[in-house]
Amino acid sequence: RSGAAQRCRQGSNGQGQVGVREVRAAAPPEPSDPGLGISAMRRVLAVIPDDVPALLQMARLLLVQRVWAEARDTLLRVVEISDAAEATISAHFMLADLHETGLVDLAEAQAALQAILVLDDHNRLALERLHQVALAAGDRLLAIQALAHLAEVSPDPASRVEVDLRLAEACREANDAPGRVRAYCDAIATAPNDARAWTALARL
Repeated sequence: RSGAAQRCRQGSNGQGQVGVREVRAAAPPEPSDPGLGISAMRRVLAVIPDDVPALLQMARLLLVQRVWAEARDTLLRVVEISDAAEATISAHFMLADLHETGLVDLAEAQAALQAILVLDDHNRLALERLHQVALAAGDRLLAIQALAHLAEVSPDPASRVEVDLRLAEACREANDAPGRVRAYCDAIATAPNDARAWTALARL
């Protein structure tokens, strides 16, 4: 399992703080009218164009309104300028959503999720999403690699054995008999009293 992580990653400048706070107050966090919220955020960004929280809020509103291209560009701006991993990861997750469902570009969705794993190779949500995107794209190998790494980073035996069993099934569907056996053996090593992997091995 040691190479799974790497394989998954590969496929206020002082212009018056009072004024900034006043402009931010013009836009509520979750306006009931996204169109009105976008107008408000445009005014905010005219004053603080590189404010990461404001850019993320703008992107959320644009996504609600299905303004895909501007939402993508806004999120890419966050990725470019943010020095906070949490904000960058949030932007990449939103980019993955945008590319998967809005722009229907699975390759870019995959790239966004892999970028998250470069920053945090234990991010289980990114691994789960990468598995799903890889399946949708027909990339069984990447889907298997994502599951293998997800098993590595699972926080407890109960969740780890569930991922191992999913991995065994993914290997079966990919006609990867050695990988299937390894996944069952890992499940047994993790939870020797769980009969499911023993039963499956006996049926091979």
